[in-house]
Amino acid sequence: MRTVTMTTALITVAGEDDAVALREWLNAEDEFRGRARLHSGPAGAPTGEPAGAPMGEPTGMLVGAPAGEGTMGPAFDTVSLLVTSGGLTAMTTVLVTYLRNRGSKVRITATVGDRSATIEGERLRRADVRELNEVAVDMARQLGEG
Repeated sequence: MRTVTMTTALITVAGEDDAVALREWLNAEDEFRGRARLHSGPAGAPTGEPAGAPMGEPTGMLVGAPAGEGTMGPAFDTVSLLVTSGGLTAMTTVLVTYLRNRGSKVRITATVGDRSATIEGERLRRADVRELNEVAVDMARQLGEG
């Protein structure tokens, strides 16, 4: 019997709309469907999500801290993604593809345990696919895969 190890990657994106779009992008991928959730606060901050909570619907969940005084609600800027062992390269490839398809400047930081890796870019639609694949593999290595 094969044991599958799961880990949580915390992915921080600049701005709430980008985090919402990234969560939807990740949940559209077969490998990550239903495993991405939105959170408020910096990567690594407590999420308020109970241990062992079910992963929810394919559209993901919102897990936020209470709104501060004078605000309309929490800003969701972090996506948590449940990743299987060996799945970091798939995750980083999806992140690079997401970045490539965004028209504006985007900065993405992924954190797994005590390791972090950041990619950022602007208008990468014409970027060389091989170069972007190398970026994805390098990012996965920085996060501990390989």
